[in-house]
Amino acid sequence: MKVELKENVVFESFDSKKDMMQKILDMILDSKTDKIIYKGNPNDINYKMMKKVLLKDYGKKIEPDVVRNMYNEIVDSTDNRKFCIIYKEK
Repeated sequence: MKVELKENVVFESFDSKKDMMQKILDMILDSKTDKIIYKGNPNDINYKMMKKVLLKDYGKKIEPDVVRNMYNEIVDSTDNRKFCIIYKEK
């Protein structure tokens, strides 16, 4: 399942590690590895990365709980799949 986080940044979730690795392999073959921002368990992402991928104005002051709630809503909307990739689409 794909969710657009902000302009050109996509959160894509997968049911299995095999599916996620296939997407990464496809990106490697297309020479797009520099576009991958994060890969792995969506619940392991740190706050700084959440803020970077969610907010257009990365330096803007915003409450940490607001950012975490925004990110958790996205993870929950993907049926809590165990694997994800966050990448720049273009």
